[in-house]
Amino acid sequence: MSGPSSSLHGDETTPTDRPSRYAWYVLAALTVVQIVSYIDRQILVILAEPIKRDLGFTDTQLGFLTGFAFAVVYSTFGVVIARLADQHNRINIVSLTLAFWSIMTALCGFASTFVHMLLARMGVALGEAGTVPPAHSLISDYFSENRRAFALSFYTMGVTVGAALGYLIGGWINDAFGWRTAFWVVGAPGLVLALVVRATVRDPRPPGPVRRGGVVLGAIPRDLWAAFKSLWRLPAYRFAVMGFALYGFAGWGLSAWSGVYLIRVHGLSSSDAGFYLFAASMIAGTIGTLTSGLVTDRLVLKDRRFYFWIPGVAMLAIMPVSLALFTTGDAGMAVGLMFPWEFCSIFVAPPVFAAVVALAPKPMRATAVSINLLLVNFVGMGLGPQIVGVLSDAFAAYAGDDSLRYALCIVSVAQLAAAVVFFAGAKTLRR
Repeated sequence: MSGPSSSLHGDETTPTDRPSRYAWYVLAALTVVQIVSYIDRQILVILAEPIKRDLGFTDTQLGFLTGFAFAVVYSTFGVVIARLADQHNRINIVSLTLAFWSIMTALCGFASTFVHMLLARMGVALGEAGTVPPAHSLISDYFSENRRAFALSFYTMGVTVGAALGYLIGGWINDAFGWRTAFWVVGAPGLVLALVVRATVRDPRPPGPVRRGGVVLGAIPRDLWAAFKSLWRLPAYRFAVMGFALYGFAGWGLSAWSGVYLIRVHGLSSSDAGFYLFAASMIAGTIGTLTSGLVTDRLVLKDRRFYFWIPGVAMLAIMPVSLALFTTGDAGMAVGLMFPWEFCSIFVAPPVFAAVVALAPKPMRATAVSINLLLVNFVGMGLGPQIVGVLSDAFAAYAGDDSLRYALCIVSVAQLAAAVVFFAGAKTLRR
């Protein structure tokens, strides 16, 4: 043992356990939903500069749209919907929320004021809040613990692929037809996908409580506060949430402004910036995600502290890359550094997600994921982009366009803090 330990509630499995073909189909379908989610969420990153010019927004307002306003709704309703997912059909929840956020994405294209855009983006956040917690819970039911990190990394790949496609599609459509058309085009496919998911994916969990010998198995706390307290008592869960929140603060803060940085500071067009961000996210992000899942599944069989050691090392590696990326004066160097930055950044998520679902009792997995996302999205998605925007506006008076550089470098320091938390948290896990 190493220090105080937290028990993991993962299924007792052997390396010979193999998921069925249908399990892989479910994983693929949920990953496509994740891709659509991040296309609709991240397209604003590449459209932010033309929207600012067209509607006269400030950087603080852009940071609010990409960060705090989205995160508050997403995080708050994510916990509420996750509680429903722990007790009701998870596929119904995923398909309904998918249809809703697709409609709200299209409505972003009709915005003529900051309030209009704000309400539409909050609608997108409300819909997307119903995706990740039930999806993680479903994947954990279909894949045993010794294969779960890779399955979750495959699902997480939807983040990089979706963001990449959002950058590419958004940049190209904006240059060709304008930013409003971009929102309309990416919003429509989600309605069709919602019908496909509802018709072809089934929830393997039987309705009602599971009983054995007259005893209800896996009973969950009746109220959200009780559920939160039962999870927060686990030291490893606390470290997972805190480390991931710091990671999210830097990650969301930097990625939300990456398109603006390339356009404003290095003079790239929307389509060129979108293509380079697409390439970095699609290539480095996809390789990093899948590699992280494979490495985690292999190493945690030897020592479960790798659930935290892996993200800790990734955060140490990304710090110098971030500082070089946002201080270089060469556009080619900036684009090139996007690749290792994306690789290291995405390497964090699969082991943390796998640790969270392993630590939580099976009937509380969606709730455990949602509480983790509540804090990471509030601190990360909410405060990260917002702080960058505020700092950029504050430095603009004497630094001009370089004010964005200073803001991004300051937020990068949170990556070092995340590494410290992950390494400390590893001491709470059993070998």
